[in-house]
Order: sequence, then structure tokens, then C-alpha cells
Amino acid sequence: MPAGVRLVRWNPKQPPVVLKECSVVIDVNKFISATLAQLRACLEGKNWLAGNRSIRDLTERLEQVGVEVEVRPVKPTVESEEL
Repeated sequence: MPAGVRLVRWNPKQPPVVLKECSVVIDVNKFISATLAQLRACLEGKNWLAGNRSIRDLTERLEQVGVEVEVRPVKPTVESEEL
């Protein structure tokens, strides 16, 4: 166990085990805007503003509501290199 973690119970299930998350989106446009803002934050290294979700998690959430994005590495600009 990692430091600071105490095992309470150990009862592993037999495979296969299905892990799932269920969410219901009632305002698709607002969800898309919020998720894109979280993606921007994640790409800027501000994971706490992205709900601690990974880039993959965020892009998959967008795909589930009909928006497909591709994340490509950003080349640093002259201005960002000076900062």
C-alpha cells in the first residue's frame, strides 16, 4: 500500500469486471462548452480546473455528445518562449 493508505478490505472480484460511469446530459451545448474549458485547463497543466480528468477522458466525454476533437502538440511561439 502507498504511504498514508490503510487497507480496509481485500476481496478482489473474478474477471471480467466492468467499470462504468453513467451521466445524463440535459444541456448539451453547456456541457460541450464546459468540457472544452476543462480540456483547455488540462492542456495548460491546470488539472484541478479540469475536474482532475485526463485529456483522454475529456475527449471521450465530448465524443459521447457528438463532438470529436483531435489534440495535437502545440509548438511554442516566440512570445511564449520569452515568458
